[in-house]
Amino acid sequence: MLTLLKNNPIWLGGFAALLIAASLIGVCAFDAKPAQRSPLIHPLAIEDPSGKALANFHAALANLPADEATPLTRIVHYGDSHIASEWFAAPLRQSWQQDFGVVYENFGVNGARATRALQWDWALLAEQFVGQPPALIVVAYGTNEAGDELNLNAYQRTFTEVLQRFQQAAPQASLLVLAPPDRARWSNGRWQSLATLPGLIETQRRAAFAQGTAFWNWYEAMGGAGGIHRWREQQPPLAQADHVHLTATGYRLVAQTLYDVLRRQ
Repeated sequence: MLTLLKNNPIWLGGFAALLIAASLIGVCAFDAKPAQRSPLIHPLAIEDPSGKALANFHAALANLPADEATPLTRIVHYGDSHIASEWFAAPLRQSWQQDFGVVYENFGVNGARATRALQWDWALLAEQFVGQPPALIVVAYGTNEAGDELNLNAYQRTFTEVLQRFQQAAPQASLLVLAPPDRARWSNGRWQSLATLPGLIETQRRAAFAQGTAFWNWYEAMGGAGGIHRWREQQPPLAQADHVHLTATGYRLVAQTLYDVLRRQ
């Protein structure tokens, strides 16, 4: 088993996500009440210049089968620690399952960057999609890259390649890029949002549009620069003290907002 995990990053990522889910499932099961609406988050529309990036996903929702023997409709979400958190994934899973019978799967890894996906065994991933192909793939990286010294031109090429590989592995799936949330560091006696985030997010947006995929700006939805600190200052706090991750309440609020805009649009 350890050899399989070592040689297949996809399995390693999934295994890590399962471990994180197992550690948090008790918390999420206890705190499953719907998120309250808040003026701190804006239900921004999903950006889709082509007007058809989510067409296959919406067609799948419109034609959900009544026959349980028919393959399941799946949403598969890849990303970093935000996506690994069951505080974020559990509300999405619950909403999609209860309202549509859709299966939501999250594969997030702490510390992951988009470059990690290029190390996967993509032939193996494509094989896993054959029997029950996803209707929607969500790609969510950027929080960790925002702390790096990035060449944005090189990053756009890398991010574009990641999107292309997903499209090749599951050509029938719609693809949604989820920008990272705000992140801050303590500097000069105060919390300051990373100045690299707007440029990184715009680079992700350009790559997404060039590949005909949809895009949702989590950073702007939570108020842009300074958002993470404002969320931390709420009572109860919506962000954790590290000014990187959210609390259970904060993640649930974002999950409900994303679910609502994705369902409507």
